[in-house]
Amino acid sequence: MESQGYRFGMRQPANRMKLTFHLPKSIDFKLLDQWILDALEFDVKSYQLSFLGDTATGRPAEKYLSRWLCITTILLQDIRVPVFERAAISHLANDQNSPHHFVVDLWFPVVQHFPAKVFHAWLSIAYELISEVLKHADDQSMIESIYQAFQKKHVLPWSAQIPGGKSSIPILQAAFEAEIPFAHCGFGCYVLGWGAQSRIFDRSSNMLDSAIGAKTTLYKHKALRWMRSSGIPVPSGSVFKSGQPLTLASLSHLRLPLVVKPVDRDRGEGVTLGINTEAALQSAINLAALLSKQFLVEEQIAGTCHRILVIDGKVVYAVKRHPKSVVGDGIQTIAALVDQLNASIRRKIPNKRLPEYHLDELALDCLSTSGMSPKSVLAPGEKAFLRPAQSTLWGGDPEEVTSALHPDNAALAIRAARLFGLNCAGVDFISTDIARPWHDNGAVINEVNYSPVMGRTHPFQRRAARAYMRSIFPSKGKIPIDVFVGSGYRSNAVRLWQQQVASGRRTVFCTDEGILAQDGQPLHLAGPSSAYEKIGMLRTDSTIDGLIVHADRLDLLAASGLPFEYASMHFSGDTRT
Repeated sequence: MESQGYRFGMRQPANRMKLTFHLPKSIDFKLLDQWILDALEFDVKSYQLSFLGDTATGRPAEKYLSRWLCITTILLQDIRVPVFERAAISHLANDQNSPHHFVVDLWFPVVQHFPAKVFHAWLSIAYELISEVLKHADDQSMIESIYQAFQKKHVLPWSAQIPGGKSSIPILQAAFEAEIPFAHCGFGCYVLGWGAQSRIFDRSSNMLDSAIGAKTTLYKHKALRWMRSSGIPVPSGSVFKSGQPLTLASLSHLRLPLVVKPVDRDRGEGVTLGINTEAALQSAINLAALLSKQFLVEEQIAGTCHRILVIDGKVVYAVKRHPKSVVGDGIQTIAALVDQLNASIRRKIPNKRLPEYHLDELALDCLSTSGMSPKSVLAPGEKAFLRPAQSTLWGGDPEEVTSALHPDNAALAIRAARLFGLNCAGVDFISTDIARPWHDNGAVINEVNYSPVMGRTHPFQRRAARAYMRSIFPSKGKIPIDVFVGSGYRSNAVRLWQQQVASGRRTVFCTDEGILAQDGQPLHLAGPSSAYEKIGMLRTDSTIDGLIVHADRLDLLAASGLPFEYASMHFSGDTRT
């Protein structure tokens, strides 16, 4: 496997690989495609290979190869390796020694600063998974055993080694779909765009976010103090050290019920709601103490928690976080609905599963409060809640309510994000009715979240990621890149460079000999020796408005693949973009 840069119009770098595979004598492609849809949540019809030398014929070997490469791509994304480009096939042929063995020469997309072994390993892992699934397709218990072994042997160990957070893939996928260039900087951070149009991202946060504000939001008691002092409504409460003795009498200044939470945890970790008794208080304090040296005791605010996503001073969506529930059909019992939902969840591979539904003691208490039991039959559309609130541990049922959000509540969320200097913020807003203004019904902001998790499960999440990219990159993060090829074209390249510099554009001139800044002086870069590496290093330079590249011969420039995803190509008197 040889390392390459950008080739054949691919928008991610690619490595050339030569693979061999065995084509099963009989493949039910309809069954395989349904498995990809059910287990991997992907419609394989949207994955189309490109062919560089051969012409696509639709033969079984091509169909099998397409699904293999598609599944590899999905699994890589699941362990936070942002591969979105389709592979390009140079040649596919039968192995001369066996009619069911094939050899394929292809270019597979890769990611900068990820070892080449990652991509080769997961091609093998995906091939093994497909073989096992096809072999045991009719045995659901065996399929579950395969899933669990796959999770333990491959997904968990590899995920522990891959840098980056949950939001990285949704953000980068939105960038890729919007044709915004991106590259891995290392350690899970990515640069989106080029030069003066570039921004560095870490999960859903970017370099426009305030470091001081981001740090403050990590500590709930500090963030609440900031908001309270700025006239933003927040719950009443106090902070205590773990181990400090507390009783309900000592908290008489707070109205029951109470909430206890660690000061520096998120995703609902260590949070206890509905505290009305001494026993519940001590249990909640002990739980919080396991996670943090300090904890908050707050008044529990009436209403439901809503997540309001604010990007660049605008509300992108508002979501009501319903507790986990089942929805009736007028026929089945609650217990039957739970079994049906869990069966659907178990058809997915483990890392794509949301938390299952449980009819445990907590669920029975919730049902009892509403006068229900597992044997109850709900009317069509009627909901039965199985948890007192939404949390990462329990899961939940989000409902987009953006259109109902009162303008005053939207303005409050925007003000809170601005207070902390966050370009992207998840504002948690507790209200009995978001259609009413906060100052009318006692609603509060519970938290402001830096680098909020942005998933791909729900349509509103995918729309938000696309809106984020449009906000930050109205010009798709691109600067002009002009490439002139041929020794006789050097004067043309120099002339364009001089014209751009004279007009005030900060354009650099790149040749095989080196790089000249806009003032005509050499631009020295530590480390790289090749023109490819040097040009790639300019991606994060915010002082650069454009690149002009000259190469005597295209094969010299492309020896390691082009160092950029796009360019206007000038050669032989023609201009090609």
